[in-house]
Amino acid sequence: ANRPNTGTHNIAIGIEAGREMTSGTYNEFIGHDAGRSNTTGTSNDALGHQALYSNTNGNNNVAIGYQAGTSLNGGLQNTFVGASAGSGQTAGNSNICIGFSTACPSLTGNNQLNIGNFIYGNLSTKQVVWGQSAVVAGATLALVSTTQGFLPPKMTTAERDAISSPPTGLMIFNTTTNKLNVRGAAAWEAVTSV
Repeated sequence: ANRPNTGTHNIAIGIEAGREMTSGTYNEFIGHDAGRSNTTGTSNDALGHQALYSNTNGNNNVAIGYQAGTSLNGGLQNTFVGASAGSGQTAGNSNICIGFSTACPSLTGNNQLNIGNFIYGNLSTKQVVWGQSAVVAGATLALVSTTQGFLPPKMTTAERDAISSPPTGLMIFNTTTNKLNVRGAAAWEAVTSV
């Protein structure tokens, strides 16, 4: 690993790790070619072969795993965990990709979430979807499936009544009565057509 010219507080361990660094500070690059292209980027952490390889001036990025975030160049506050996680992401800020070969829906977008190529989200609008890559308009949480249903928490009437300060709209399946229960403004109500 090469030492930076004017940067301080950097750690580079591995062949060509942090090779191009000129003035970046507080970076940790561990692994062959980890952070290789970083010149002025600050506070980046890359662990793994070619992790954050292309990043030249991005700040506060974390990439852990073989080729994690390898194509990112200039992004801010991205997190990529897993082999090839976010490897195609070329730009963008505040993205999170966790799992083997996970990618954000937009390779240049911001505030995106991908966990295991199954749970996706838009972090700026606080929306999450399970089962497809596009969030559902108007829904903070969407579960998408054509082969499975939604199972609310199951509990007895006594367990339900032990919930401290249940909010209006809370839903459970009551195993004592075998009915779906929804919390109204002042009491629990059974959905009687179930």
